[in-house]
Amino acid sequence: MLSTLSKTISLDFARMASTVTIKYPGVPDIAAAVGERLDKVLKEAVPGFKNSCNGAAVCTKCMVSINTDHLSKLPPVTEDEADGLEDVDAEPNQRLTCQINVTNDMDGLEIIA
Repeated sequence: MLSTLSKTISLDFARMASTVTIKYPGVPDIAAAVGERLDKVLKEAVPGFKNSCNGAAVCTKCMVSINTDHLSKLPPVTEDEADGLEDVDAEPNQRLTCQINVTNDMDGLEIIA
């Protein structure tokens, strides 16, 4: 039992500690922790990156364009995100980073603007 619990804790810790690489123009590759919100990752790594709604999907300042070949790396658009994107007539490859939690699938994600 203790062995099983120890393995579970080790696996959970490894999952929490994992990082993926995200590419953003003009900055070195970004190491992003799995589970962290993408806007927070970009705010720390990209000079001048902003958002002002603290993840409410209403200001759209955190909107980025994603390489269309990489859209499948992202989770589906939430209803809140869809509403925010619709308000600004966003292009199909644009997403609100405040609505995206980093996942292992996002390794190598290329943000183009």
